[in-house]
Amino acid sequence: MARNSSVIKIITSALINDTGDYNVTDSEWSNGCRSDLVLEPKSLSTGLFPIVIEFQQSVNNTFMKRVIKYALQAYQRYQIDPIIFIICMNSVSNDIESLTEPSHILGCRSYPCPQLGCLIGNQVHLVDFVKELLNTQEKQYQHLLTFASQQNSSQAAIQTSIQNAQAQKLELKRKFDELDDMALTSTFTTVPSTTSFEASPSPSPSPSYNVASSTLYQKCMTFVLQFKAARIKQGKERMDWKSCMMMSLKNRWKMCTATARNQKKKKSNKK
Repeated sequence: MARNSSVIKIITSALINDTGDYNVTDSEWSNGCRSDLVLEPKSLSTGLFPIVIEFQQSVNNTFMKRVIKYALQAYQRYQIDPIIFIICMNSVSNDIESLTEPSHILGCRSYPCPQLGCLIGNQVHLVDFVKELLNTQEKQYQHLLTFASQQNSSQAAIQTSIQNAQAQKLELKRKFDELDDMALTSTFTTVPSTTSFEASPSPSPSPSYNVASSTLYQKCMTFVLQFKAARIKQGKERMDWKSCMMMSLKNRWKMCTATARNQKKKKSNKK
C-alpha cells in the first residue's frame, strides 16, 4: 500500500511540499540491511532529500540506533542527508518520547538527529495534536468572552480577535483538505457509468415540477449517494463536493460521448 503513487504523494507533500519528483527505489543497502521503503528524487540535481520510511510497531532506543544506520547508508548512496519518516503503529518508549519536539507535520513529532530530519508519527501524536487544537480554540473563545464582558471594549478589537481565530481555522482546514482531496483523486478514479446514472423509477411529478428536471435531479442524487458511499468505504465521512462535481462532469462527458458514438453507428448501419 505504501508504494501506491497516491500514498507517496501524500507523504512527500506533507514532508517537503512536493508531489511529483520522487520514485520508489531499491530499499536494500550496501551493508545488506533493508529499509521498509526508500523514496529517491527523480533528479539528484534538484537538491531534494532522499526519504527513508520505516513502519514500526514499537519505537525504542534499539530501533532508533538501527534507523541511524539506515540514514548513514542513505548518505553513502546519495551523498546527501536523508529524511527519516517513522510510522509507529503502537507505542513510543518514554526515553525516545522525551527527546521529541513539536513538528509542523500533522500528527508527528520531530526527533533530534544531527544533520538529518527525523519524524515519528503515531496515533498518540495525532490525538495530542487535536487536543492542542481544542485547547487553542478554547483560549480564543475565552479571549472573546473577556473582550465582550468589558464595558470599554471596542467592536474593532472583538472583530479582529474573531478574524484571527477564523484565519487559523481556515489554514488548518486547508491542510486537511489538501490531504483528503489528494487521496480521493487518485483512489476514486471513476464511478462506473452503467450504475452512476441508472436512477430508480421516478415518482409521479407534482404539477410544480417539470418531468425532465425531476429525472435529472434523481440521477444527480444517485451519483452523489454513490460517491459518498465510496468515500465512506475509504473511511472518509466528510463529503468532498468539489471532487464530487468534477467526477460527475467527467462521467457525464463519457456517457455523452458513448451515446453519440452509438447514434452514429446506428445511422451508418441504416445506410
